Amino acid sequence: ARSLIGTIDFKPGPAPAAAAGETCRLSDATWASARVGWNKPMADRLPGDAVLLRAGGRLFARGLYAYAPSAYRYDLGGTWTKLTAKAGIADGSDGSVVFVVLGDDKELYRSPKLRADELADVAVDVGGVKTLELRVENAGDGNAGDRAAWLEPTVTRGPAR
Repeated sequence: ARSLIGTIDFKPGPAPAAAAGETCRLSDATWASARVGWNKPMADRLPGDAVLLRAGGRLFARGLYAYAPSAYRYDLGGTWTKLTAKAGIADGSDGSVVFVVLGDDKELYRSPKLRADELADVAVDVGGVKTLELRVENAGDGNAGDRAAWLEPTVTRGPAR
């Protein structure tokens, strides 16, 4: 509830390149650029009446709304080692999408085609990456119902494991 209330007057923290500590939640950080296929980029909520981040039958406190086609770019500054997240289509939507992670314009991860009620676990080595991009693409069947989300996207420092 606190996360959702915080989205009303959302003020992002520093870009990951300037963030202190061992973890940085990307939904709390300033993005370098962001675009989504419908409405506007937003953190920790969905647009409209169904504002809660629900995907795969689970509720998530943090995430990035990512209606396909979408892209969120972050300045990592080469100081982070791992990206973790869940990825899925918001409950109540019926599209199909592919999630893609780019590091310095090189593809580091591509999910299988995901449909409603499916979640992907994302764990990507981002060691040395200066610019991170989280994309959602339609899965080749148009973007109707492609209301996707990056859920709990977090970068960490330390061994990539």
